[in-house]
Amino acid sequence: MADTAETDKTKIYTVTTLSEEIKSVLEAHFDFVWVEGEISNFRSPLSGHFYMVLKDEKAQIRAVMFRPQTRYLQFTPQDGMKVIVRGRVAIYEPRGEY
Repeated sequence: MADTAETDKTKIYTVTTLSEEIKSVLEAHFDFVWVEGEISNFRSPLSGHFYMVLKDEKAQIRAVMFRPQTRYLQFTPQDGMKVIVRGRVAIYEPRGEY
């Protein structure tokens, strides 16, 4: 008797399907959120977007601020700055990152 996922009715996800379900759950549960953290790995490429990592003592998340929103900032983000930011939780499916 074969012990396969199909015989024991275990659901098998493709990478794409799992990513889509995670995206759906996260984006439905979190609308806009406020996050406090320290900026690190700040980059501002020619696209005008701001890319950074927000971190604390135990965790880090990647963050992006798209060009239309950057014009509202009254400061230039820098590594080491402590900030409180507002944004949406989203999955960037090509990399499996949120």
